[in-house]
Amino acid sequence: MAPTPRPWRWIPPLTLPGDWQMAIDDWLLDELVAGRSGPVLRLYRWSRPTLSLGWHQRSLQPHWADLPAEAGIELVRRPSGGRAVLHAGCLTYALLWPDPPASRPLAYRQACAWLREAFAVLGQPLLLGTAAANGQRSSCFATSTAADLVHAGGAKRVGSAQLWRRGRLLQHGSLLLDPPETLWRQVFGQPPPLLPRCRCRIRSSKRCCSERRSPTWWKVS
Repeated sequence: MAPTPRPWRWIPPLTLPGDWQMAIDDWLLDELVAGRSGPVLRLYRWSRPTLSLGWHQRSLQPHWADLPAEAGIELVRRPSGGRAVLHAGCLTYALLWPDPPASRPLAYRQACAWLREAFAVLGQPLLLGTAAANGQRSSCFATSTAADLVHAGGAKRVGSAQLWRRGRLLQHGSLLLDPPETLWRQVFGQPPPLLPRCRCRIRSSKRCCSERRSPTWWKVS
């Protein structure tokens, strides 16, 4: 008889510095690989604006080294791949999956299905990106591959990246809510994606849902 699958574990949102968030996700993946944990989904925010770099990203913009002192933007390196992501005005998810499909494109599609369902309920259906991966671009949100979710007009809402370890999967994703244009221009030299206005039914008297704000290893030296 096949073993009963473990239920998904939901970790309540945490707001912490970027190096702590990355260390937690890497530890959770180790626990998954060791068989001490089942599947996990967690959402979190960053305690200060942070630029996270993909694990294999080595070509960095020269001015990024000055961001902590000049703009108060922390730099960290993610255990997952992909390009640089500015974490400000966004929500990050980490999904840890013990038995993902072997096909990475299929794993991306299935791991993002819950996001597509949620945005469809909010009246903002999302599509999978279609562009080819481009290692020359420094920003994750400068292109939209099959790992990403975009609006019908092409604006990228969610960028995702993966780390596979002994057949187990950690998928990171950044969901843009209200990205600050000033910081985006400082980091990438261009404004953030022009996202459609929220038409969701979850509204307070003044603000819609998208406007509500609620260790050293990973630091970039």
